[in-house]
Amino acid sequence: TNQEPQLKIDDPKIGEPLVQAILSTLSKCFLYDLNGTFVNNDCIALIFKPIVNQISNLFGNDDDYQKRLELILQCIQYLIQNNRDETLIKDFNYQILLKSQDSNEKVKISAIKLLHRLVLTCDEDYLPFIPEAMPFIADLSEDDSEQIELQLKQLIMDIEQLIGEPINKYL
Repeated sequence: TNQEPQLKIDDPKIGEPLVQAILSTLSKCFLYDLNGTFVNNDCIALIFKPIVNQISNLFGNDDDYQKRLELILQCIQYLIQNNRDETLIKDFNYQILLKSQDSNEKVKISAIKLLHRLVLTCDEDYLPFIPEAMPFIADLSEDDSEQIELQLKQLIMDIEQLIGEPINKYL
């Protein structure tokens, strides 16, 4: 039989560079597609969830994960910068908040970093979504992890700066 060889993406030497190349390509598309030729609402609807879901991809070593996380952060930043659609921000926000409830500490920390990048990228456009985020932030603040606490402090500082008041009363 003339079968084509199967690509073994579960091999870290193949799978990880492939995922990184895809995220890097998407990031560049989001950065340079200023007129919405590639990145239209249909495209965004198809790809935003798989991008956010990559923070749950614990494949490979820690270094691979951190490289992948940086690419995910870039993807979200560039996509939001060039598509200030309220529905898109709402969807990203919700998916990230759901990831913050993952049982894995690394995924939680990554979700906080993603949320932080979303807040910084959106700036005042993020204000309507703060009430939705508060219960998740409150839940994360009860976690015992020092890393989660550190990431959360940075996020909370920027949210407080954005709204101009402390958020302790909401936690």
